[in-house]
Amino acid sequence: MVRPLRNDLELVARQLIPGLSRHGESLKRARIGVLRSPHTGHVDADVACAIEDAVNRIAAGGHAVKEIILPSAFETVCSDHQLINDAEGARSLKYEFESAPEKLSDETRAMIARADSISWEQETSEKTLGRASNPAVDQMFRSVDANCRCELRDSGSRRT
Repeated sequence: MVRPLRNDLELVARQLIPGLSRHGESLKRARIGVLRSPHTGHVDADVACAIEDAVNRIAAGGHAVKEIILPSAFETVCSDHQLINDAEGARSLKYEFESAPEKLSDETRAMIARADSISWEQETSEKTLGRASNPAVDQMFRSVDANCRCELRDSGSRRT
C-alpha cells in the first residue's frame, strides 16, 4: 500500500513549525517577528526585496507582523561575527593556504590576512559575548510564534 506524500510532508511541516494546523483545519493567526538590526544593511538588494515582499504577504494574509529592534548593544554583531568567521575559516583552510595558496580565491586570501591580526583572546572574547547575548535575544522573541534571526554561535554549539 502506498502512503500519500502529502501526509508525510504535513508531518514534517508540523515538526518544523510548532502550532501548525492540520490539513483542513482553520489556520490560526500567527505572530511573526521581523528582525531589524545592523545585519539589514549587509543584505543584497534582491534578498532585502524578497524579505520585504514575504513580510508584506504574511501581513496581507491576516497574520500579525511585529518588528523587533535589537538594542544598541548589538551594533557590533556583524563585525564580531566577521572576526569569528575569519579566525575559524583561516584555521580550517590552513593546510590549503600552506600547500597551494595560488589556488585560493582573492576573498579567501583576504580573510586569512584579516585573521592573522586576531588573537585567540580576542576571538574567545567575541564568542563569549555572543553566547552571553542569546538569553536577551530569546526574551525579545518570546512574544512571536515564528521569526527569522541570525544566532552567533561557535561551531561547537550551533543551533538552527
